[in-house]
Amino acid sequence: MLRLITVKVFIFFMFLIYSMTASFAQKGNRLDSLLNRLTKMKEDTSYLKVLDSLCREYIIKNQDFETGMKYAKQAFTLSDKLINNNQSSKNNVLIKRCKITSANIIINIGLYYHIHANYGEAIKNYLEAMKLYEETDYKPGLAIAHNHIGNIYYAENNLTESMNNHLIALNIRTELGDKQGIANSQNNIGIIYEKQGKYTEALSNHLSSLKTNIELNNIRNIGSIYHDIGDVYKDLGNYNEALKSYFDATKYLESIKNFLDIGDSYNGIGEVYYLMGNYPDAISWLNKGLKLSLANNTNNTSRDIFSNLWKVYKKLNDYENALNYYKLYVAMKDTIFQSQSLERIAELKNQIKTDKEEEAAKALQKQKDIIANGELNRQKILLYCFSGGLLIVFSFTSLVFYQKKKITKEKERSDELLLNILPSEIAMELKETGASKAKNYDSVTVLFTDFKDFTSISEDMNPEQLVSEIDYCFWAFDAIIHKYGVEKIKTIGDSYMCAGGLPHENSTHAIDVVKAAIEIRDFMDNLKRKKIANGETPFEIRIGIHSGPVVAGIVGVKKFAYDIWGDTVNLASRMESSGEAGKINISGSTYELVKDKSNCTYRGKIQAKNKGEVDMYFVSNKENL
Repeated sequence: MLRLITVKVFIFFMFLIYSMTASFAQKGNRLDSLLNRLTKMKEDTSYLKVLDSLCREYIIKNQDFETGMKYAKQAFTLSDKLINNNQSSKNNVLIKRCKITSANIIINIGLYYHIHANYGEAIKNYLEAMKLYEETDYKPGLAIAHNHIGNIYYAENNLTESMNNHLIALNIRTELGDKQGIANSQNNIGIIYEKQGKYTEALSNHLSSLKTNIELNNIRNIGSIYHDIGDVYKDLGNYNEALKSYFDATKYLESIKNFLDIGDSYNGIGEVYYLMGNYPDAISWLNKGLKLSLANNTNNTSRDIFSNLWKVYKKLNDYENALNYYKLYVAMKDTIFQSQSLERIAELKNQIKTDKEEEAAKALQKQKDIIANGELNRQKILLYCFSGGLLIVFSFTSLVFYQKKKITKEKERSDELLLNILPSEIAMELKETGASKAKNYDSVTVLFTDFKDFTSISEDMNPEQLVSEIDYCFWAFDAIIHKYGVEKIKTIGDSYMCAGGLPHENSTHAIDVVKAAIEIRDFMDNLKRKKIANGETPFEIRIGIHSGPVVAGIVGVKKFAYDIWGDTVNLASRMESSGEAGKINISGSTYELVKDKSNCTYRGKIQAKNKGEVDMYFVSNKENL
C-alpha cells in the first residue's frame, strides 16, 4: 500500500509540476526582478527591504528554506552594520526600520517551521520577532506575532493561551483600524470557539470575518473562512451545509491555486462523506487531498487524511488497508510531535555516564598536550621530528575535538530525555549522584482519572483504535496539567495519575489540581458531544482527588520512574472509584483547601472500599478559582 501511494504521489507531483509551470514562471519573474534590483542598489534600508522580499519569496512562497536563509543571514548582517554605523548619530528612524525588517524576516522563518509542524522552532522565532517589535513599538508587527503565537498554542491544544493571544491581536488591530487584521483575528477566534464546542459564537465570528474579506475581495481568506464554516457545520452534524461550505472553499482556493489549503478542504469533504456513509466519495476526495498534502509537505493535513482513510476502510471491513493507513497515521503523528519511545528509557543510566567520560577526555587531552610539548622541546632542533610532532598534535587535537563534540551531543540527548520523564530537581540529583533519595511531602493533592465502562466499550474497538483514543485523551491531559504546574506520575491502562505540590512544595496545589480537573472534565464533555454527533460511543470520565502526605522517589533500575506512595494515594484512588461519570469527586481534606475558591456540593459520608466512610464533595464549577 505504501509503495502504491508513493507511485501515485510521484505521478501526481509530475502532473502538478507540469500544470504549475505558468505559476512558477511568474514567481521566477518576481525573483529575477528582485535579484536584478539588488545589483543596482547600495547597501541601505531599501536594499534591506529587497532582501526581506527575497526571504519571503523563497521561504514562504517557494518553500526553498536554504536559499531563503542565505538572504536572511545577509539581511541580518546588513541590519547590524547599519544600526552600529548610526548609533552615534542617533538616527532612530533608520534603526527602527532595520529592526522591523529583521523582525519581519524572523516571522517568515517562524512561519516556515510552523507550516512544517516544528512548533518549538516556530514559537522561538515568533518570540524573537516580538522582542524587536516591542523595542520599536511597532504595533502591526506585535499583532502579527501574537496571532502566530496564538496559532501555535491552538495546535498544542492550549485553547486558553491561544484565545488570550488572539484577543490581544484583535485589540491592537482594532486600535489601528486595520480591517483586514480585525477580520483575521475574528476568524481565528471563531476557530477556537469551534474547538470549545461554542458553535454559535464560532459562526458569528466566522461570518463577520467573511463579510469583511468579501468587501476587501481577499480571495484566499474567503476560501479559508468557508472551510472553517464547514468545520462548524460538520461538528453540528449539518452535513449538507458543511459540504456546501467546503465546496465554496475549494472554488475560491482553486481559483488562486492555493495548493496548501486546498488539500485541507478536500479532506473536509472526504470526512463529511464518510460521516454520511458515502464511502466511495469519501475515499475519492481523501485521496485527492492526500496527493496535495504530500506534495506540499503539509504534515498535519496528511496526518488527518491518514486517520480518515483508516476509519473509512475499517467501516468497509477492509482491514488490510485500514491497518496500513493507521500505521501511516501513527508514523506521521510521531514525526510531528517527535515523541520519545518508551524503550529508550532503559538507556538513560548508561547515558548519564557520558558526564564522566567527558571529564576523562579532558584529562587525557591535558596529559597528551604535556607529552607533545615535551617531545617538541627535546627535538625542536630536528626539523623532521618537529613536523612529525605537529602532525601528532594536530591528529590528536582533531580526535579529542571529535570525541568532545560527540560526548557533548550525547550529554544533551541524555539531559533532554531525563527532563522528559523526570522532574528537573530529581533529574539533577540523579545526574550528580547516580541515585535519588525518597522524600516526604506533608501536603500534596493527588488526582486519578478512569473511564467508565472501559472494558465493555473497548470490546467494540480494534487494538489500534483503542490505543489511538486513549493516546488522544492523555495527550490533552498532559497539556492541561502542564499549564497548571501539576506533575504527571504515570498511566496504568486507562487510568491517569498526577499530583500537585511536588517536587516543589507550594500552598496552591489543591487549587491547581482542581483547576486542571475541571479542564479535563470539560475536554471530555466536548469530546463526548462530538462522538455522539458522529454516532460513536464516547468514553465518560470519573475524576477523584484527595489531599494529604506522600512519599515520592524513583523506583526500579531499568525503565525507572518517578512515583509516589502512601495512604493519600490509595484514598485518591477511592475518590475516583466512588465518584460518578462526568463529575469531579473530592475528599473532605481537599474541600477544606479549596472551599473558599470553588462551589462544591456535599455528598455526605460515602463508603469507600477498605477506608470506611469518607466525606465527599462534587466540584460544581470553577467560579473564583
